[in-house]
Amino acid sequence: KKRFPALGLAYEAIKAGGVMPVVLNAADEIAVDAFLQKEIRFTDITGIVETAMDCVGAFKSQSDRDLNAILEADREARERAREIVKKVRSRH
Repeated sequence: KKRFPALGLAYEAIKAGGVMPVVLNAADEIAVDAFLQKEIRFTDITGIVETAMDCVGAFKSQSDRDLNAILEADREARERAREIVKKVRSRH
């Protein structure tokens, strides 16, 4: 977990269940895209994903069998991740 923090986040998302894996994936896609656009550093990705997961923690109890819950979790995670990217970018 210390050497590969992103893997630790994946285990946390699985353990939390519900739509948290969706939240992790959505936030990761936004963070990786920001890195590829040279907006953030590679080492910022995990922190952005972790913070987005914390912000969207209310979705832990949402069922992963409800399409509306999945789509809402994805949208919310992407929105939060974009906000976090802006904050991280302003610090560099």
